[in-house]
Amino acid sequence: KTGRCIQPRIGDDCQRFQPCGLPVNGTADKMYPLWFCQKLNPQLPNKVQQYSQPDCATDLVTNSVTVVITAHLIPTMPSTFLLRICVQSIHLAYHLRRARIIIVFDGLKANSSPENIERYKKTMENLNALIQNDPLWKNVELVALKENKLVRGLLNAVMERTTTKYLLVFQADMPWVRLIPMYHIVRTMDDNPAVKYIRFNKRPNVIGRGFDKVLSTTLRDGMLPKYANGNRTWVPLLRSGAWSENTFIITKESLAMVLAVTNHSLGDPKKTVEHLMQTVLHPGNSKGVQHMQKKFGPHVYGYLGQSQAIVHLDGTEHYLKGPRPFRDLWDDA
Repeated sequence: KTGRCIQPRIGDDCQRFQPCGLPVNGTADKMYPLWFCQKLNPQLPNKVQQYSQPDCATDLVTNSVTVVITAHLIPTMPSTFLLRICVQSIHLAYHLRRARIIIVFDGLKANSSPENIERYKKTMENLNALIQNDPLWKNVELVALKENKLVRGLLNAVMERTTTKYLLVFQADMPWVRLIPMYHIVRTMDDNPAVKYIRFNKRPNVIGRGFDKVLSTTLRDGMLPKYANGNRTWVPLLRSGAWSENTFIITKESLAMVLAVTNHSLGDPKKTVEHLMQTVLHPGNSKGVQHMQKKFGPHVYGYLGQSQAIVHLDGTEHYLKGPRPFRDLWDDA
């Protein structure tokens, strides 16, 4: 059975593989399928042990980065398809293959319907089965909150469970769509304390549009930013005044500061970190950008004009309009 790649923007034809590992519920006739992208390491579906062997660059990333996926009950569940896409896309950053991955799953609202309660229970069963049986999920931990906390509460919960210097935060329906040099991103942030936060854009890096209207124009193709300490970055970055909850990597220290400001400024838990940044701290001029840079260090990955790094596979109210083959694959068969 063939299909398009789960990272549709890459454009490679893909083949459905049965990954190595224990079959589901001890039966050989059902295993979790891997929609294999040709951009991923060829050892991934066939030689999992060799693929997982450590090296010095991978060890640095493993010891520096915890991957966090925030999730809540959406209409496509109890299917785990969107979360499987997200977990697989993590392997587009080869040096994350041994990293700890935490799925922090929001609790249900107090007035949830019996149908949603049942879907939530089934979703938890499906996720735990993946963790037990699927080799791609061997480093995944599931943290299910008992109360409905929303994104800000999920991030607060993660802070208590992690010790690494950096947190790489995905929303469940915002996977990467191209190769990411995570080792070089970590080295960039290690060498340049001014780089506290790097966002992976869901649209091309274009000046003058929406939230990214203040992207720096000081860089040229083929050049990397140089900071006051004399260090250059290992990857192309754009300075920005915008802070977003779209997929990003951040220092834990900086996230703690952001959450402290947010928790103090926004009493309503429905107002997210992004709400604060867009309405309270969002800069509208170069002076505002400088303030945001100094305090929160926001950057966008890539050159000016570079194509998107993530895609939004909307699993909420618009999910029926999702691109094929996603509509046909939300079942867990």
